[in-house]
Amino acid sequence: MHFDGAVFDMDGVITGTAAENFSAWKISFDDYMRQRREGGPFAPFTHEDYLATVDGRPRYEGVASFLRSRGIEIPFGDLAELPFAEIKNLVVRNGARKVPSLRMGIAEP
Repeated sequence: MHFDGAVFDMDGVITGTAAENFSAWKISFDDYMRQRREGGPFAPFTHEDYLATVDGRPRYEGVASFLRSRGIEIPFGDLAELPFAEIKNLVVRNGARKVPSLRMGIAEP
């Protein structure tokens, strides 16, 4: 098998997906934080949060970084074991939110 070239991870390079990524993470994190607030005030995920904790990081690191910024420490471990499964679930839900809008052509080239 011969390849003349390969293209990897063009998200955000060929398509303008930054706004789509932020929106999907906002929905995921806001839902999660509403469930975890335990009677305290709700602080929504902001664009500043996105830039400081998620943007440019691998997904799992971004989730852990954002949660850490809110005082929630979840140790990395086996994806099937709690509490790390919480991070995995956030990543999966976020990805599911992005796919339909990308298929509809909402992400700009």
